[in-house]
Amino acid sequence: VTGVGGTAIVYPSGFSSTYWGTSDTANNGGTAISYIPETGWNDDVELTLVSTSCSSPALTVQENCGIIQSGGGASNCSLQDSSFSTCVSGFPQPTWQTVSLPTAPPTGVARYSPDVALLASPNFPGYVYCTPVEELATSNSSSTASSCAGGIQAAVNGVVVNNNYTVVPSVVGGTSASAPVFAGMVTLLNQYLNGAFSTGLGNINPALYTLAASSPGAFHQVTSGTNIVYCAGATPTDMPTLYRCPGAVNTTGSFGYDASNADATTGYNLVTGLGSVDADVLFTAWKALRNTSPTTTALNASPTQTYQSGNVTLTATVTPASAVGPVTFSVGSTVYGTVPLTAGVATLSVSSLPVGAHTITASYGGNATLLNSTSNTASVTVVQAFTVSVGATSLQVTPGQSGTATINVTPAAGFTAALTFTCSDSTVTATGATQCSVSPSTPTTASSVSVSIPTAAPSAQLRAPLGSSRGIFYAALLPGLLGIVFTAGSGKRAARGLRFLSLILVLGFSTLWLGACSSNSGSTHTPGTPPGMYTVTINATTGGTSPVTASTTVTLNVQ
Repeated sequence: VTGVGGTAIVYPSGFSSTYWGTSDTANNGGTAISYIPETGWNDDVELTLVSTSCSSPALTVQENCGIIQSGGGASNCSLQDSSFSTCVSGFPQPTWQTVSLPTAPPTGVARYSPDVALLASPNFPGYVYCTPVEELATSNSSSTASSCAGGIQAAVNGVVVNNNYTVVPSVVGGTSASAPVFAGMVTLLNQYLNGAFSTGLGNINPALYTLAASSPGAFHQVTSGTNIVYCAGATPTDMPTLYRCPGAVNTTGSFGYDASNADATTGYNLVTGLGSVDADVLFTAWKALRNTSPTTTALNASPTQTYQSGNVTLTATVTPASAVGPVTFSVGSTVYGTVPLTAGVATLSVSSLPVGAHTITASYGGNATLLNSTSNTASVTVVQAFTVSVGATSLQVTPGQSGTATINVTPAAGFTAALTFTCSDSTVTATGATQCSVSPSTPTTASSVSVSIPTAAPSAQLRAPLGSSRGIFYAALLPGLLGIVFTAGSGKRAARGLRFLSLILVLGFSTLWLGACSSNSGSTHTPGTPPGMYTVTINATTGGTSPVTASTTVTLNVQ
């Protein structure tokens, strides 16, 4: 990506007759007659110099009219934390961004933006984007714009009839204007190079920075102005501390960069980048440096077949070996990584390819002296890392028994990771969860494991009719009564019949009590695992942050 920032014409010196033609002639009727010195786009500052409804100072302008200025700075939020709530770091600084700032931004080595800049202010002077007034009106109303200058003025101010605009003011600005203007320049550059690059120019950033050092006339270095904004202290809270607005909560601070903090060689700064572009000089210098011989990129993938999570090494070799710049590796339409060349070679290790057949390419973006090129295709097939199967797919048990199954593991060639086994079913046991046991129970590389799946047996508990405390009373009472009977009988031999009768009565009452203890009203019952067919899933996984998982099922027939 090429970042385009914004510039503005210095007010009021840039609007004098030194730079602008005032006569209505074929060449300079109201147009610029030479390069006009630029400054960093910050209308909030320049609007304080003119009478506007936004008022002044710059803080008041910003509060009343908003932020009307260019962005820019060091990348700060390409990487977030695991909750995606806090920024951790930005894009790293690419190898081709060979600039050094006297005062580095807080991130140190980070991708800087913008790369170049063009006029973007909607006020100093702004872009007129409408068609001529004559084409918007009837043939008899062209007197509202009798000249080119008058037509432009009507477009800028609008035309009011009976308090209504018949022509709406048509001046715009912003990097939404400067970015497509530069895109148009790049299109013309490709055409100027006689279609030598049938696939396009590729990444133009390496050439821009090289030419900024070797052909400085290709850029108008802009080293005045700022993109400083007023902000609420200690915000935004989801940015790293060094990227929050300076100051305490509920205070007003300021944040941004000064264009005077520039690279000594290229004039690069964090407000306007390398500066604005002189298309004619840039095109000529580009053609002089560009080699007409294309580069070649050869891609090799090793191995050509692997398993899930297995590493594939992609090696791109660019000829000539002196080539520098980035190589982008793509699998289909997905970019898997960009790696800078070292001695003409770029290497990327990939371990996240999904199961299936993949076509991989490598693209060299070119630089200031070499053309871009795309490699041959390399094919890589990824197979499932392992499969699991069950020795007996159906187990028959009765409630209370355990079913035992052997789980066999078939790994792909080269796969040696340890596996952990678990079961999942919600109805096999009476408690509502399968409590299977695996042997061995720890992560294992064994070719088979044994899985035991228990079921619950029905059960009942007997209780005394009057509660557990009365049960103790009965237990104590029975021996006491027997003792009384035997004691009373031992002193009266003549009363043997009465003693025998007493014994019968005691035993009779004891039998009644025992019957009461086993009555249904004093027992609880659990039915165990109900009869039926149950499907139990056995999962095997490698674990880790990118686990590979396979599963199989066994049917448990509870009768």
